[in-house]
Amino acid sequence: MNQLPNELWTTKQVAKFLGITEKLLLRLSTKGNIPGGFKLGAGPQGEWRFDADQIRKVKQQYDEEETKYADMMTVAQVAKYLQMNPAAIRRLAREGNLKGVKEHFGTYPQSDWYFQKSDIRNFLTEKRKKNNT
Repeated sequence: MNQLPNELWTTKQVAKFLGITEKLLLRLSTKGNIPGGFKLGAGPQGEWRFDADQIRKVKQQYDEEETKYADMMTVAQVAKYLQMNPAAIRRLAREGNLKGVKEHFGTYPQSDWYFQKSDIRNFLTEKRKKNNT
């Protein structure tokens, strides 16, 4: 049997707790990416409420993923560091020339490439060796 949530939070409380905008929270909730949310009332006047315990779990999972990726760089970070176009970084990764992982991360709806800093160093070392031979 379903139990009543111990505590309900408003959209504003959840957005502040997760560190995102209310607009993004509502978009993610509508798509089912944020659990524990339900709308009170119909139409645009309806207000969302969230099960605080489920939101805490989402935050904990996000924090664990963030820790897992602490030594990782995004496509944008690698592109800036190497002074290359992000599309070129994705192409190198897709073709296997730059080691990376393609994963869904955090609250972003689509997956993207992530790179270990050590793999970027290895990539640069290999390129330098090729250029010196």
